[in-house]
Amino acid sequence: MAYKDWTSDDWTGGLIDKAIDNLIPDNASRDCSNVICRYIGLIQKRTGRSKLNSSALAGGIQGIFPFYYGTLASPTRRLMVAANGNIAYWNSATSAFVNVHTGWNASALVSMCSYTGRLLYCNGVNVPREWDGTTDQELDNAPSTSQFFVPYAGKVFTVDAAEPSYLRWCNNYARTDWSVVNKWGAKDGDGDKITNVKNHNGYLTVFKRYSTHVFSGTTFDLSVNPFKLTEVDTNVGCVGKFAAAVDGPLCYFVADSGFCVFDGSQVANLTENRIPGLWATVNGNYLSGAAIEIDEYGLVWIALPVGSSTTNNAVLVYDPVTGAFWPWTANLSCFAHFDDGTNKYFYGGGVGTADAGYVLKLNTGTDDSGTAINAYWTSEYFTADTPEREKKAKKIFVTDSESTANVFTLTVSRTTTSRGAYTAPTLKSTDGKLREFKLIGDKKFLEISYKLAHSALGTAEARKVTIPHKVKSRPGV
Repeated sequence: MAYKDWTSDDWTGGLIDKAIDNLIPDNASRDCSNVICRYIGLIQKRTGRSKLNSSALAGGIQGIFPFYYGTLASPTRRLMVAANGNIAYWNSATSAFVNVHTGWNASALVSMCSYTGRLLYCNGVNVPREWDGTTDQELDNAPSTSQFFVPYAGKVFTVDAAEPSYLRWCNNYARTDWSVVNKWGAKDGDGDKITNVKNHNGYLTVFKRYSTHVFSGTTFDLSVNPFKLTEVDTNVGCVGKFAAAVDGPLCYFVADSGFCVFDGSQVANLTENRIPGLWATVNGNYLSGAAIEIDEYGLVWIALPVGSSTTNNAVLVYDPVTGAFWPWTANLSCFAHFDDGTNKYFYGGGVGTADAGYVLKLNTGTDDSGTAINAYWTSEYFTADTPEREKKAKKIFVTDSESTANVFTLTVSRTTTSRGAYTAPTLKSTDGKLREFKLIGDKKFLEISYKLAHSALGTAEARKVTIPHKVKSRPGV
């Protein structure tokens, strides 16, 4: 029987851990980390990150926000950062943070928004404040333990920690005018709390921990677009104040049951049918600190606490185009996009042992602040649709990218009765674009898998893996 090629050039399925054994799709992986494939014919090591500040701020980063004020023609641009109870902005001229306010709670997450030319900020513990670029002061008359600020319909909405099932808001464009009648309950008395509010599709998506609602309208006047609250999901809600992000008509959010999307009419769980195994490792006791943002390439970053970690120590990257999930290593508490007038940046707030107190510039470079990225992709076990029959393979070919000097290391696992370790084949030849390997030892197998890995500094890419093989006529090996 002539040799046939098993060719891998589509890795767009990402991680799938719901299926077992040979039911994993050809373009998916049982186990991968720090890689991505958005297009057929190219798998890459993820990009790196670097530290904005050379010296760490005390404590983990509690919030980041881009604040632009002044004239439209020439605005002042400030990257605002909260850490250890201090609110500061980054001065690029001196490469240092300048404090705006100090002495707040050192661990509560800080929510910030821009409204009528001022920065409004709150943390659910201390009295909310405002800053106009010069003067920092208490935000008069606002609920004293506001948890977040969300501009909508000319107003700013919040939820007071003292009344966690009620929306509160100021009068139109009047940040200090908080009338007592400007209040609306969301299933008050059900034992749940409002955890997040997003301006989405021309209304407010209001999340409690275990339910989702839509708040629409602009006035109490029943004849002119009146306020209305509609419950759209009675079982699923958002876990925390940084755990939701809007991307056009979609609102992505983290629920206790998984990563979800709300399209304005219904909620869908995106993880339950692809990566329930990974989600089972998330530390639910600290999931309220999860964070979400969409990067400049349209990828959704989901920062999560995995294992026994009490802070976010992993990022699950979701590609809306392919529906794939990519697990990456990262210690991030929050995200923000910032335009300094010349360049646009995607930042993350560092937490954990290595990154606490640092603002991290994401999607930049090929290493993590000087540390090499450990990346790998493990293929499914190939059986040629006949798992009971003997196969034979002598060679394996890896087509590499012309754009990189660094290549993935290849190892192979072949099974006869039980799955074994991945071992390196012998490199026979290379021309800079194609590497030919010779499989050593017994050439027979029932199933075969390969692993691409790179743990050194620099990039790594591959375009195709080809294994010529033939199937024997008899069962067994």
